[in-house]
Amino acid sequence: MQALKAWKKQHNEVTWSKKKASLAVLRQKEKEDEQAARTLRDKRRADKENAANSRARAPLPFPERATLGKTRRGEEHAGAKRRDFVAKWAQS
Repeated sequence: MQALKAWKKQHNEVTWSKKKASLAVLRQKEKEDEQAARTLRDKRRADKENAANSRARAPLPFPERATLGKTRRGEEHAGAKRRDFVAKWAQS
């Protein structure tokens, strides 16, 4: 009888340790999934904000659209500045 109780106790301890280990693995996986979902939500939120901001801007007239990225509004193109400088230098 004592041997049976000892075996059962040991068996329960082994079973419980296996369950605890599998629960720990599941909890870790759940945490990783939550982190991945959080980063995905943040990325989607940023993408939505960027899309909303890009749609909010009015379309540029064609000449400015052609030089988009080269100059800002109200500024001359660097090549035009250089050309004007050379023209003034040649005149003097």
